[in-house]
Amino acid sequence: MNHGKLLIAGEWIEAAATEPVLDKFSGTEVARLGVADEAQTAAAVRAARAAFAAGPLHPYRRYEILTEAAGLLKARKDEIVEALLAETGFTLSDAQNDFGRAMQTIAQSAEEAKRIVGE
Repeated sequence: MNHGKLLIAGEWIEAAATEPVLDKFSGTEVARLGVADEAQTAAAVRAARAAFAAGPLHPYRRYEILTEAAGLLKARKDEIVEALLAETGFTLSDAQNDFGRAMQTIAQSAEEAKRIVGE
């Protein structure tokens, strides 16, 4: 896994820098992750403020987004489990269980999103 990109305002951009993700036991690099600089951070904050100002999403739209996210994660299960193994030192069984719990949490959150309409 080597991701030197950031998602800002709906666009993937090259990160200003990257940082290593290290294996918990050997200390070897297993991945690199993007790190934003000050300008990229400011752009992300502006995008978040604009999204907030646009108003809340319809509850069913929140459900759709979370359901799509679950599908994307499920499609990358093997890659995610491998990352968990490398980063945490979990056993394969523990990493698979952790992934399964994450999927259950997203599914439950998606269902609840349909019912949460604000105060």
